[in-house]
Amino acid sequence: MVRSHYAEYHNHKERMAHAAVLLQVGLFAAVMWADQWPGWLQNIKWTRHIQLSPEAAGFTGFAIIWLLVHIYVRWQLRNRREAAVQVAAMMIAQRKWATDPPSEEQLQCGTPENADHKSAKVHMRKSSRFKAFCDYLFPVPSATLHSDIGVKDYPKAVIELLREQREVGTGAVLSEWLLFVASALMFIMVWIRTFRV
Repeated sequence: MVRSHYAEYHNHKERMAHAAVLLQVGLFAAVMWADQWPGWLQNIKWTRHIQLSPEAAGFTGFAIIWLLVHIYVRWQLRNRREAAVQVAAMMIAQRKWATDPPSEEQLQCGTPENADHKSAKVHMRKSSRFKAFCDYLFPVPSATLHSDIGVKDYPKAVIELLREQREVGTGAVLSEWLLFVASALMFIMVWIRTFRV
């Protein structure tokens, strides 16, 4: 049941990221195929008071929207990465326990008194806030990810599997890199189209 919950969560995050990517591609296509980019800004009255060239104003507007969508996509993909870790750990637990049932000690729930919280704090120190910030701009596999729910009530064996799976990873970062490169290329192409460097 927990595995299916995280599998659905993983799929939801992937769908939301793809929806945002479609928005980003639509914005890119509108800019690239506009007859007058960004010349049409000269016809809007309030833009005449801005002390920027139409190119700079148009590109600034595009860059702000692009950055917001890019960060949203990265946020969704970070959550997807954590869900992939959790699904993988749950599948490993199911496979192991199908042939070798867990001991009573392994099934004891993690509590604030045991090493779970302490190791989480140590893990947070290992992955600095700077890495987490950078992970919102481009994929940083070693950045700390946060799940929506804590693991303190999970069995100790599952908590250990989650810890191990976070170190190993899942391969979700490859798709994150592909989307990052595509997003960056769109940004660069609009910059070139705008300023005709």
